[in-house]
Amino acid sequence: MQGYNDNWATIKLRGSYGVFENQNVGNYQYQTTYFTFQNAYAFNNEAVSGTGYDFANPDLKWERAATLNLGVDLDFFNRSLFVSFDWFNKITSDILVPPAVPGVYGTGLPDFNAGEVKSHGWELSATYRHAGALFNHTLTANVGDTQNEVLDFQGNEILTGLEELQVILREGLPYRSYVGLKRDGIFQSFDEIQNSAVPVGLNPVPGDNKYVDLNKDGVIDDNDKFIFGNPFPRYTFGLTYTMEVKGFDLSVFLQGVGKRTMMIRGEQVEPFHFNYGATMYTHQLDYWTPQNTDAYFPRLANNGTQSITNNFRRGSDMYLFDGAYARLKNVQLGFTLPQDVSRQMGMEKFRVYVSGRNLFTMAKTDWVDPELSEFDSNLNQGGANSARAYPTLVYYGLGIDLTF
Repeated sequence: MQGYNDNWATIKLRGSYGVFENQNVGNYQYQTTYFTFQNAYAFNNEAVSGTGYDFANPDLKWERAATLNLGVDLDFFNRSLFVSFDWFNKITSDILVPPAVPGVYGTGLPDFNAGEVKSHGWELSATYRHAGALFNHTLTANVGDTQNEVLDFQGNEILTGLEELQVILREGLPYRSYVGLKRDGIFQSFDEIQNSAVPVGLNPVPGDNKYVDLNKDGVIDDNDKFIFGNPFPRYTFGLTYTMEVKGFDLSVFLQGVGKRTMMIRGEQVEPFHFNYGATMYTHQLDYWTPQNTDAYFPRLANNGTQSITNNFRRGSDMYLFDGAYARLKNVQLGFTLPQDVSRQMGMEKFRVYVSGRNLFTMAKTDWVDPELSEFDSNLNQGGANSARAYPTLVYYGLGIDLTF
């Protein structure tokens, strides 16, 4: 049996199921609250403040999340190689959502416990350790995937504006799925325009975006919008390598995302974006001209023209890019003096090292940081994916560790 354990695997199976509730809801949502605002109406030729109120929902409950986790741990070759696999399925119910009400209602209604979302995914990790007479190595790799789906929203749906695009909340789709028109190339001639569907009230010219007429009614409008991807990354991965030899130590960390739909907005897509510096970037130079008919971006046009309205005020998949990347996140190389030498110098340990962060990135969309997101930590609109986002810095450092 010992020979089997030295060469093959020992196995540990794991499993857990639990339900917990989320108390992070807004203050006093169960009570009607009042607020004041300025310039509510005019009285005696002066602006007068007014009072408003928010409807209450006395029947609010905490959100509930039921999570099932299953996993297995294996180790091989006398515990030199460790492999771990985890799978989870999480159902979050009684999610607080705003009810869908018609615009003519005149106001909104309080949140109520009506949503249900499923999240499921897996992660595989492996670690190999080797301790030799000269070298000590450790290599760890991991990859995982997570998906989600809206299971219940009372049969309703909500479209929310996200700059030029929209996001949708609908049963059967991932949360925050993108919605917009789908490009069908760029118009090359007036004859092509004459025989194609165009947005109502606009007269495109050669060099303008052409869109897919989804419902085949001969015009481009809100009924022709497609549902595209969502902002959640898939196939996240990481790789860590450490090595020690004769006082030298090296650590390398690489991480990335294998698949992600990333929305980019504003001046990063529209050349000479109005009212924000009117700047054009080098990645926008692939625009349509009579000599460059297979360009990615449509032709250049003046602000306020019908071409700008057609190309950049009609949210389309032109604002969606491939967010996959791999990044050399951290590298550190150090040297530690032998202990007898450091003790002669009055120290228990002396180590000097050089390090670097974000040294190298491979990305298809390499003109913007692929780790940026258009959403904040609560998946609310953050607008980070523009030239106004603070860039990720490349860092080089030198350090000394002293122990007395």
